[in-house]
Amino acid sequence: MPALTNDDLAKVLEDVVKQLVDVFREQQVQTLQAATSQRAKFEYEMLQHRPELEVLVMSSESTGNYVLFALPLLGEKPQWDPKNLIEAEDLDSVYIPDGFHAPNFSVTTNGLTIFIGYPMKEEAKSDAAWPLLVEWPAKMLLSSQVTQTPPSSKGQSSVELIASCKKMFLQQWRRRKDFIAELRHHVIVLEYDAVDFSQVFFMLQEQLNDQAPLRILVLQLQFTAAFFLTNCMSDLQVVLLDGEADTAPVPVALAASSTPPSPDPIAHSQTCASQFLESTRKSLLRHFYGE
Repeated sequence: MPALTNDDLAKVLEDVVKQLVDVFREQQVQTLQAATSQRAKFEYEMLQHRPELEVLVMSSESTGNYVLFALPLLGEKPQWDPKNLIEAEDLDSVYIPDGFHAPNFSVTTNGLTIFIGYPMKEEAKSDAAWPLLVEWPAKMLLSSQVTQTPPSSKGQSSVELIASCKKMFLQQWRRRKDFIAELRHHVIVLEYDAVDFSQVFFMLQEQLNDQAPLRILVLQLQFTAAFFLTNCMSDLQVVLLDGEADTAPVPVALAASSTPPSPDPIAHSQTCASQFLESTRKSLLRHFYGE
């Protein structure tokens, strides 16, 4: 019998691990099916055909034995292929990813995972809060701060919770994406956060009058959690960059103004971007000319 190569050994080990994982998953489902909680078993029936569903039976002092369902919040990972966009869409879509309507997670970026827990005993025997949380990738810190999720899974079904959390996340995420897309129509966007749309670097031209020098400025806009609570421009973080590594960015304070909500998200992003640029230019004039 010939000796196994390193690749053969790796394949054997991989198969063994897969078998162990399959056995463990089957045991978790069997434990759930033997539970007395009809609610937990009903929720499993609702979720069992969803891709990448994981079932884990756990225990805690406050909740007792409970089952935890883990699955992607957004379903399958959206794929954004610039080459296909060039062939099928307009070229502008390559630079601001309107070709997808959710974050484009690469193979190196973890997706959004929602964890929903239900007691293994009958509901009346458990008064503690039922587990519910969303695990956010490190690159989506802002979304984790501004997305409101229910404190417990007790009041809604798992399907309702997934739809609600997904809606709350996408509302704020698309608001930032549309803002940056609109900003590109007015200034030169150099770079932006393509996963969470939490920040953008852009170039702006400024000139006080015909006799004053023309300044080409590079600025960074950082969205903050406070902005999504107050809708006030002064809660946005804007800094002026000069390209020197040893020079600290100069803060650009914006006026305390707000944009009224609009049922049309596109019109709202247009108004917000226009108001932001106007406030930024006024602040820059005060910085350079004291006016």
